[in-house]
Amino acid sequence: MVESISSSRVSSAARPSKSKRRPYHIIIFARTQAGIKNLYRLITESYLTHFNRFPIIPKSLLIKHRAGLLIGSACEAGEVWQAGEVAFDNLRRKMIGGFTHRLP
Repeated sequence: MVESISSSRVSSAARPSKSKRRPYHIIIFARTQAGIKNLYRLITESYLTHFNRFPIIPKSLLIKHRAGLLIGSACEAGEVWQAGEVAFDNLRRKMIGGFTHRLP
């Protein structure tokens, strides 16, 4: 049973500089009581420490407090969806590459 839901943005820790990071939308479901506690911890930390025009949850903080949480991509602007689009485009280019001289 899902107890609580939150939608926020997560910045990727692999990006070079803090100001250049691109945040992604995520959705978080708390599965357990510990998950609710971790969800509140993430929300509080994002508003108090990592607020920059909107609350941001760093990926390192999300990994640290992920116990009892279900984390997913909230929309097509999410990190998972974007990675899938890039992989699909690369696959498409490989498959069509021998049959055309120029790809869009």
